[in-house]
Amino acid sequence: PVNGNDIGKEEQTVCVTLEEYGNMNCKGKPSGTNVFPVLTEPGSPCKHTKEMKHNSVRDQYCDVVKEVFHQKVYVDNTNCHVKIYQKAFSPMHLEYTPTKCTYGKRRSCWCHVRFI
Repeated sequence: PVNGNDIGKEEQTVCVTLEEYGNMNCKGKPSGTNVFPVLTEPGSPCKHTKEMKHNSVRDQYCDVVKEVFHQKVYVDNTNCHVKIYQKAFSPMHLEYTPTKCTYGKRRSCWCHVRFI
């Protein structure tokens, strides 16, 4: 498996494709697609981009056997911390599969093995 220190090295990594839909039930054509490298086990570092607005993610990984992409989303926090009042809803443990619409606008995960 690839660990968090191996991203970007000449090691086997997994590339995930997430399709974004403009509705909560993932109907119609995707409005956008995100493709990015991830680990094959939990342990990725905290990540925040301006597109995430006030959220951040950690432990992004793909189970290549089950073709399930996992991530922890830290709601209303840009550095993957949970404040005491957030414990009821953060982090959110999300899973994306090729057949299940998850959390509205994102759907479908294909895990492609590639070399970086």
